[in-house]
Amino acid sequence: MSPIKAISSIRGLFFLLACLALTACGDSNSERTLDPVTGKHPENWVLAGHKPAALASGVEACFECHGENGAGGVANIACSDCHIGGPEHKHPVAWDSTITLHGPYANANGIESCRNIYCHGARWEGVVGSGQACSLCHN
Repeated sequence: MSPIKAISSIRGLFFLLACLALTACGDSNSERTLDPVTGKHPENWVLAGHKPAALASGVEACFECHGENGAGGVANIACSDCHIGGPEHKHPVAWDSTITLHGPYANANGIESCRNIYCHGARWEGVVGSGQACSLCHN
């Protein structure tokens, strides 16, 4: 075999090995929170995965999709859509106790924003790990 063909064959072999190495190595990311098909969080993720992911990675990890200030970004879903006081709060920032301030807040702003599957339930039945059922205190 001529030296030129030998070098060409070696280059081809290295190229093939490099391609195989790039496509064959690594496992899927076990900490991924996005569905690989849709590119969005799985359907049940808000209730099951949102809090653990935010605690583990910090809210800064959300900013790539939800915007640097959590205003919606490319996902077009703002933290304030669920968190009244922003990404780190379930209620307005000034609330020191939900019991103390929830009455005046509800009287001034209404209560419809609290009635959803993430906060106090679609029928005020409460949400595990979030808001209590209103019937615990109210008839």
